[in-house]
Amino acid sequence: MPLLEKELHSLGPQFWQRYWEELKKEKEIADHLNKVKEPSKHLKRLEDFVLQLLEDPSNPEVRMEIHRVGQVHAQEKVSPSLFLQALFKCWRLANLAWKDQPKGSELSALLLKALLGMAGEVLEAYFESLTQDLRETQEEVFRLNRIYALLREINLLIFEERSSSQRLFEEACQILVQEGGFNLAWIGLAPKGSSQVNIVAAAGQTEYLEEFQISLDPELLIGQGPGGRALRTGQPVIVHDVETDPSFAPWRERALKYGLRSLVALPLSLDEEVKGGLFLYHRCPQHFTEKEAQLLLEIARDLSLGWMHIEKSHQIERLLFIDELTGLGNERYLLKSLERELEVAQRHRQKLLVGQMELEQFYLTRHALGREASETVLQEVSRRLKNLIGPQGTVARVGPDRFAFTCFCEKKGEITRILERLRNLFSLPVYVADQTVRLSVSIGLALFPDDA
Repeated sequence: MPLLEKELHSLGPQFWQRYWEELKKEKEIADHLNKVKEPSKHLKRLEDFVLQLLEDPSNPEVRMEIHRVGQVHAQEKVSPSLFLQALFKCWRLANLAWKDQPKGSELSALLLKALLGMAGEVLEAYFESLTQDLRETQEEVFRLNRIYALLREINLLIFEERSSSQRLFEEACQILVQEGGFNLAWIGLAPKGSSQVNIVAAAGQTEYLEEFQISLDPELLIGQGPGGRALRTGQPVIVHDVETDPSFAPWRERALKYGLRSLVALPLSLDEEVKGGLFLYHRCPQHFTEKEAQLLLEIARDLSLGWMHIEKSHQIERLLFIDELTGLGNERYLLKSLERELEVAQRHRQKLLVGQMELEQFYLTRHALGREASETVLQEVSRRLKNLIGPQGTVARVGPDRFAFTCFCEKKGEITRILERLRNLFSLPVYVADQTVRLSVSIGLALFPDDA
């Protein structure tokens, strides 16, 4: 082998330069080689490698380098045809060496054998790497297609559920577990003025969430995890492996107990402000990729839009149907309720009492007490009426000092009892601003179906 080493070194740098130029005769190969900086260094590495290959083809370092060549070309997306074309050029080394060596030299023959053996291993590593990349790509496409299907399901849910944020969140968690294959999905919201995140909906391995706590406070350990970071930054946060991620320490033992190994935390917004988060867990470590997290973020954004739509609808409904001062329904609300209650009374052959009452000369009370104290009186009257009627009917404020109510009655005798309770109710004074206010009311009543 020392003799071969001597023969190889005797070829000189011109030999390797000729080999480089020989490779560059192929245009596509030349396009790649022209991007190489300091080709002399690469040629020296090639010379050293060939020497190692001739000395001991089974050397682990040599075999590792052979496999790396195949893997790097696959990772760089060099086409199979171009790769094979370049690989077959390797025989030129032996051919050039044969021309430059005296008769009887074994260098070119041994070199040809070694290079052919190397070519086989390089090809194997190249196609193994391509196959692995293809397999990983197929798995990622499968996962991404599943998330696109989830996105469609969530959007259908948002279209159908327009009245309750709670139902929207609960059904979304169910879809994410049943259709998305996640082992746990839950949604947490942070109340205004609080750093604590409250769980409002969950599906899957919900036993994991018993006595579970996270916070928005970065000073606390439970605020430094993925949930706190996602809600503070408004960006998705991935934990690839709960066993090794230091930020997940407060929940590690609990997660491993239930077989949860990776998760992604996604922010939920209301009025362009992060108010909560969607949390998805999987039993496999390294499950969530960056691409997958970005698509899942689209689901979180769509849920945020659905949530905003419901909350805005409720705000509009409150403006249209609720009296802001007392929290009671207004006249519109009373008429809507009355339509439904009349249908119920007719269907079940019940009597429905409808009453309207007015605080007599309340303008004098308002003048004497002032606006704030007189509003307190109206709020107390509202509270008393609401407690009196309870779930058997509806109470509404239908004017500045007028109230109306409905109440289901099974017998006429109940009307007398209600009137008696109203009389007692308003015989009691209202105490406000260190003053005693006595109220006088006038009441009108109608009974369905007797009076209409």
